[in-house]
Amino acid sequence: MLKLRFSAKLMFLPLLALVVLGTAGCGNLNKIKDAQTIANMRTVREAVDAYAKAHNGSYPTSIDDDFKSYFPGGGADGKTPAKEGIENPYNSKREFPTMGSVSDPDAVRSGKEEPQIWSGQIQYTSLGSGSGYVILGGGVDGKPIKESETQVCVLSNK
Repeated sequence: MLKLRFSAKLMFLPLLALVVLGTAGCGNLNKIKDAQTIANMRTVREAVDAYAKAHNGSYPTSIDDDFKSYFPGGGADGKTPAKEGIENPYNSKREFPTMGSVSDPDAVRSGKEEPQIWSGQIQYTSLGSGSGYVILGGGVDGKPIKESETQVCVLSNK
């Protein structure tokens, strides 16, 4: 009868290979989630622009039912809010944006100002009592998503 014997080293190699392959896939998965977060930022911008069109060019100053009515599933009438927000790709929960506190969009773009933001979260900041806005999205590291090594992804009319 033939007996096969495996050393601990030989048994460890397939496990090591699985760990390496699994880790390599995590980077791509995070890039996909960041891309979905950027798409969500654009959805918020569409709601902001629709709100402004209906309010004589003024942008929302809060995340209220009036603003929520311009999100997908809402009545786009200032009265019938969407029942659910946008799906956060990091936690699969449906969320509306949170209010941010950006005062200088250019400082955020350049990385001089770095707001705290959860992974997949969308932050909306009203500028100048509704004359402008800033939209940020949170990346895997709890910081705003970057377009490049030095540039943060900021959607703004300023």
